[in-house]
Amino acid sequence: MDFFILIVLFLYIPGLSASSFTRILRTSLDDSVDDVLLTYVNITHHVDCAKSCKSNCVAFTYEPETKECRTFAKRFCRNDTAEKLATVMLFVKVEKGQTPANPSDCNEMDPDVFCSGVYRITPSAGVSFDVYCDMETDNGPWTVIQNRQNGDEEFFRPWDDYKKGFGNPLGNFWLDDAMNLHNGMQFSTYDRDNDVKNDASCASINQGGWWYRACYDANLNGRIYVNGSDNSRSLVWDYFYPDVQWPHMMKTRMLVKH
Repeated sequence: MDFFILIVLFLYIPGLSASSFTRILRTSLDDSVDDVLLTYVNITHHVDCAKSCKSNCVAFTYEPETKECRTFAKRFCRNDTAEKLATVMLFVKVEKGQTPANPSDCNEMDPDVFCSGVYRITPSAGVSFDVYCDMETDNGPWTVIQNRQNGDEEFFRPWDDYKKGFGNPLGNFWLDDAMNLHNGMQFSTYDRDNDVKNDASCASINQGGWWYRACYDANLNGRIYVNGSDNSRSLVWDYFYPDVQWPHMMKTRMLVKH
């Protein structure tokens, strides 16, 4: 199993003492072809390459075998699904003070500086946890509170799990239930029924955790991750497509911001 390792190098470089460089092991260089500033040859070490990253340079690559150094006007974004780069070393510049000491949410992260990824936020004093920040969707940054991309994570869970959050911020997860997004309805799980359906529990019937009324028009935390006869218990959104009732969603993501 491959593990992503983030290495932060603090290099003292005259004239660049306010900068450090973070090495990225997985990314897609194809996205950065048009952002090359300058190319240098016969550079003996990546530290010497870093010295060339000045002015509007925010990233550089260094190939030890060819001794080629390239500087870039755009940061590399980490891509955990990309193959690990074996021959090229990639670095991005991180200026001191760019990262807020204790950001309260993703909205305090500069999307022109930081890529989408997992960051630690502190919404209130003494309360810190990791969240996935979406820097690419229009009008962001956005704090992602729910993401479902396959059926690997169980979403038919008790109240305490939804309250604390569960899953992997880089995969399927639920952040917490602090955002009341469903027209004033309280959040319900199979062991805590807060809906207005008198004769049954919507969470139990539809096997999910949601702001059920009696019961729902959307069920994005439904337990069943397949299309079929049990659609009411899957990731559905009624008439998301005008001519289709209860279409099944293959991927969902919920975003919030202040």
